[in-house]
Amino acid sequence: LAAEAEWRAATFTPQELASVAWSWAVSDFLPPTLVRALSASVSVLGPDRFVLEERSMLHQFFVSVALQGRAKWLPPLLMLSACREAVVMQVPQHSSQLHTDVSNVLARLGIDHVNE
Repeated sequence: LAAEAEWRAATFTPQELASVAWSWAVSDFLPPTLVRALSASVSVLGPDRFVLEERSMLHQFFVSVALQGRAKWLPPLLMLSACREAVVMQVPQHSSQLHTDVSNVLARLGIDHVNE
């Protein structure tokens, strides 16, 4: 399967590329040749070809690659930054009920904290 994905990486649409990269990242199995092929294809397309969700998926792939000590195969910083920004943009702009409850308890206890 990895060999097939590696061979076809250059022909994937942005959606296919993001989905395949994300799938391999969550499998926690990233063969070096596949990482290089996917990263190269992502670099060729550039960040503007990927929608927000796809950039978020690619961010998870890039983090997985970096955690496995293969950062040298990551695409240029512009692509990495665009993907990280996509993740940040998808974060809810309000606190969850649990977060609010914990914050309220801390405040009642007089514990100084920052409600992010």
